[in-house]
Amino acid sequence: MTMSNTENEDAKKAAAFLAGFTSSQLFILMVSSGSYAVDRFMLPRSCIGLYINRTIIAFRLSTFIGSLLLNIPVLSIEEFKKRLDIVSTVSIWLYCLSFLALLLIYYNGGKKGHIMYYYCAIIFASIVYGSNNVCLPAVIGKDMPFYVGSIQLSAVMVSAYQFLFTKIAKAWMVTNIPYKLIVGQLSLVVFVSGISAILWSVAYAGKELNGGSSSFSGISKAISPIMLTTLGFGMQNLFYPAIAPYKFIGMGPGSKISMAVLFTSTIPGMTIFAMSQYSKGPNSQWKG
Repeated sequence: MTMSNTENEDAKKAAAFLAGFTSSQLFILMVSSGSYAVDRFMLPRSCIGLYINRTIIAFRLSTFIGSLLLNIPVLSIEEFKKRLDIVSTVSIWLYCLSFLALLLIYYNGGKKGHIMYYYCAIIFASIVYGSNNVCLPAVIGKDMPFYVGSIQLSAVMVSAYQFLFTKIAKAWMVTNIPYKLIVGQLSLVVFVSGISAILWSVAYAGKELNGGSSSFSGISKAISPIMLTTLGFGMQNLFYPAIAPYKFIGMGPGSKISMAVLFTSTIPGMTIFAMSQYSKGPNSQWKG
């Protein structure tokens, strides 16, 4: 039984939305759960800044490696570029499995856990995340606003989950909150990423992409986006490793700043998503 054009388009939009929602979960997990992870692995509270700093640095470097490993064949092998539908499907399933590995490692290990295995799982997930950043947007195409909008929405959802879980757990006098909160969060991420992978396989797998220009012939058009992205991430990394790891401030203010950043960072993406639904976004031609 084949899907109609309308059903196929709806499936693609839903797949793009869920792919974006799960895409940023790894970084949000590291930023929002640093204090809980330190308690889980029985590290001194004074190590919170060091823990978050090390995980963010590992995330950035591993993401770069993952992006580079996929960018090289995409830019140099025409046939590889045409089969990004298959590559993206494999990559999104690996991303789901990496969250499952994080859940199993965090859940097991007794009182002290396996922090080294957890750190290695973060590195692997970050490499897959980097490859996702290359292949998923290339396949999504015109449904990109759904992908970007859901990335921003996921930060709000995670913040709301942690806030409500903490309040309810304290009201019901639940013990070992840092352990149970992250186990619950990772369980939800595994479930959603699994649904996302299934939906992506249905919507995009087996749909060959058109070739487009080969090699580096379009690099001149990409200079501006490259510079803007470099500036944006450069400014983010200037502040995040300094403030989020609580190097200059205490645990309380640092946590509030992290939550404020997660909420305010959703505004640009959600604005673009809303504008795109009314043909006023970057996906439409602006006429002055």
